[in-house]
Parts: sequence; C-alpha cells; structure tokens
Amino acid sequence: MPERLFWYYDCFKELSRDRRYEQGHPLPLTTSDIHAYWSAFRMLDFDGFYDTMTLIDRAWLSEVAKRNKIDAEKSKSKPKPALKPSRRR
Repeated sequence: MPERLFWYYDCFKELSRDRRYEQGHPLPLTTSDIHAYWSAFRMLDFDGFYDTMTLIDRAWLSEVAKRNKIDAEKSKSKPKPALKPSRRR
C-alpha cells in the first residue's frame, strides 16, 4: 500500500468498527457513516474522502468474500467424523 494511503486506511479501520453485519457477513459502509466520521474532523473535501473510503471498503469486502469462500470450500472438503453408535441400556 502506498504510504500516502496509510492515513486513509487508519480512518477506514476506525469507521469499520461500527460496521453492520447481516447473517454474519459484513455490509458496506454507508454514506451516512462516512459522512458522520468526516463531519467530526472536517479534514478534507467530502467527495475525495468518500471516494477513497468506498474504494478501500470495496477492496476489503472483496477480500473477506474470497476468504469466506475458501473457508467454506475447505470445510466442505474435510471428511466429517463418523458418529459413534449410541449404546442402549
């Protein structure tokens, strides 16, 4: 990652702490979440900040989806342990 993006990534990590999830999957950051964060600091123009945050968010969501898919495929390929027959008395 280029050094100039470290500051944006730190902002992204802070914003992501309030991320919403649905059925265990992360949802994209909302415009209102990004605007609320930007409003608290008013550091740059909103459009540029928003574009950068959504760019990082899309890349992050894509990586999470890839990892989840790999994990799901791994769990499907693992043989399930055989159940021991229960002993009846």
